Amino acid sequence: MIRIIRYMIPLMAVILLGGCIHRETSPPRWQIVRSPGEERYLTGVSFIDERHGWIIGRNGFLQRSFDGGRSWKMVDLGTKEDLYDIYFLNDQLGWIVGGNGLIMRTEDGGVSWKRFPSGVNCELRSVQFVTSNIGWAVGGGESTGVILASRDGGRSWIKQAKFHATELYSVDFVDEKHGWACGLFGTLVKTTDGGKTWRRVKTGVNESLFDLDFVNETTGWAVGVFGLIIHTEDGGKTWQRQDSLTTHHLWSVQFADEKEGWIAGWEGVTLHTTDGGNSWFFIPNQVSTNLLGLSFVSRKKGWAVSQNGLVLHTEDGGITWRIQSRLSKPSLKAVWFVDDRYGWAVGDGGIILHTEDGGRSWSEQRSPIQNDLYSVCFADRLNGWASGDMATVIHTSDGGKSWEVQVSGLSNPELKIGRDGLPCFDGYNNLYDIFFIDRNEGWAAGFVGMVFHTRDGGRTWERQQVPTEQTLLSIYFISRKIGWVAGRGGVIFKTTDGGETWIPLFSGISEPINAIYFADEKHGWAGGFGGIIATSDGGESWHQEQIGTSDPIWGIYFKDRKVGWAVGTNGLILQTEDGGKSWMRVDVGMRRTWLYDLCSPDGRTLWAVGSLGLIMRYGS
Repeated sequence: MIRIIRYMIPLMAVILLGGCIHRETSPPRWQIVRSPGEERYLTGVSFIDERHGWIIGRNGFLQRSFDGGRSWKMVDLGTKEDLYDIYFLNDQLGWIVGGNGLIMRTEDGGVSWKRFPSGVNCELRSVQFVTSNIGWAVGGGESTGVILASRDGGRSWIKQAKFHATELYSVDFVDEKHGWACGLFGTLVKTTDGGKTWRRVKTGVNESLFDLDFVNETTGWAVGVFGLIIHTEDGGKTWQRQDSLTTHHLWSVQFADEKEGWIAGWEGVTLHTTDGGNSWFFIPNQVSTNLLGLSFVSRKKGWAVSQNGLVLHTEDGGITWRIQSRLSKPSLKAVWFVDDRYGWAVGDGGIILHTEDGGRSWSEQRSPIQNDLYSVCFADRLNGWASGDMATVIHTSDGGKSWEVQVSGLSNPELKIGRDGLPCFDGYNNLYDIFFIDRNEGWAAGFVGMVFHTRDGGRTWERQQVPTEQTLLSIYFISRKIGWVAGRGGVIFKTTDGGETWIPLFSGISEPINAIYFADEKHGWAGGFGGIIATSDGGESWHQEQIGTSDPIWGIYFKDRKVGWAVGTNGLILQTEDGGKSWMRVDVGMRRTWLYDLCSPDGRTLWAVGSLGLIMRYGS
């Protein structure tokens, strides 16, 4: 028996050793550890009262709610056409319009729908009915705008008007006779006879208009590109501009009466007025995704929907909004691991995910904000920071069990202040990257060439002078003194004194640089919309690398001066083993997914994150 044991011990050692050798030498590969969700691109919302509501989106998406948006039920329309507008006359009778001339009608509150021929195959953008029989729909294509009318509840349609080179986006009637429609290049048309005749109205603007709302025959508003708001008090004969305090596109407008109204738009812009638009109040610190639909049922209660699947709800007239439903997994924009077990990922809507078991499971941490986060950095398992839209920096000192907003010193001197005394965050105030060298010292970079520096863990921040007005998108330090920052326009700056001075470097490209990374003081890489460039002298000179694709790069990581990876749009993963002289594309079957960031705690295991909540791991 002893002889058998003595024989078995070395035999088992060989077997175990062989097994270990096999596991260590098995080729590393990319694996999906958190699958992307289905995209829900929402385009419209309609509530008829505090309980009954409907939301629409791309690819024939429709859901209905009978409890004020607390829960939603999917409705199968039998179409994959994009849906652009939904209108309900009461809690039973409603219409939808969309791509390829789609018009549908329901008579049972949206449970079942029937499609009726429109006679056109262009996109229909807006629909409205003033009675159960009389209604209009507008839309068009690249060269023609069209107005359709129905006198039988949408079962049949006639073409009332065509307009050359001006697609129409919105239609609004206050009764059976008086109506308006607006569209591209400042186009606004009016009828006073129910659409028998339409005539163009001079607005004094040539910027595109996306939505309009009239409260009676004389008083109305229209909104459009670059913060455009125009107002009329004489039925549209004359129009005056109103100050929106933003340059973002405004997509939806709704008024309760001649005084109180709301506007929603891109980058989470929400505006509110109580004096007919003489002053618009900018509502800060909300979400930062594009809002494409708005519906109020009273002066207090309203809903908005976004292109990334958010349903927002307010119960105080738009002063505050909360995320009521997330119908898409939020995209993840950044990832950071401090070791082989502890990691964090952040992204749209302020989402923060955390793992303590090497990525096998992820839990959502409570975020103090709802706007998008673009970057995350941890000094150790406890101390971390994330940055994002609206000059946001949040900090945790307990591994993410609790997060707090840091604001001291983080401001844009060019920031607009509204009449309510609050800052107007309009996309020029975003912090796109944050980097800490330890638990005390760090930097944040973003809007119009601004870099902020802290020596006390983010409790206070001071602005550093960078000689550019280009937005900065990526910052990286290899020591307390030596670092680089890069951004739009292909700009790259270097510091050798911790950011007291920033010296411009010539990158040789003019496209935005989304990511910059250095393996040591000499060897570095930068990637973006101009491919990948590399340096071997600390950034004094850069050369273009051949990567075999025009897909933009969003993230770069190198384990040393030879071995590195890059990720980007259309599921792009590139790998090099010769310092970037040659790059190989790794196909992981995710061509429809964008990858925004990657990191590694040890050079052996990599993590990448992307659109719709995707998390991937590279390793044995």
